[in-house]
Amino acid sequence: MNNSQFQSFELLALKNTAKTVNTLVNKKNKLKSKIIELNKELDNIVDTIMKWEAPIKDRFGYSSEQLMDKIPVENTDKNGKVIKTFKYVFKYPDTIVPPTQNEQDSSDNGVEFPQSNTSIEVNNTDELKEVFEDYETQRIVEESKNPTTDLPFEE
Repeated sequence: MNNSQFQSFELLALKNTAKTVNTLVNKKNKLKSKIIELNKELDNIVDTIMKWEAPIKDRFGYSSEQLMDKIPVENTDKNGKVIKTFKYVFKYPDTIVPPTQNEQDSSDNGVEFPQSNTSIEVNNTDELKEVFEDYETQRIVEESKNPTTDLPFEE
């Protein structure tokens, strides 16, 4: 565009376009401010989670989310109203956490224990994790098909 001045029809088109998109521009600006607020809130929540999880990660090497599953459980109260709660279970059937160096030193006390005749050599921990995850997934599916109740009698 060589001409530095707008022609009258161009000015009219710009005004009409500005009027048309004004509500969308306002909505865009509001959404951007909400995103900034939500990102700040998310950062605070993540920071709080990290502070709570720090001792768990230091002790076990994993977060509680990595070690536990949250399973929804539906119960009924005395009025028959359904109450949804959650049950936290280990992801693996027998979660074994290696002891820290301090625990090993204090538990030895100079006593030698006989070695067990059974030993398992694990070369690939990823395969072991997959087996446990498959086992736990299958267990959860079977539990959901045949729910167990804590009632002393069965219907």
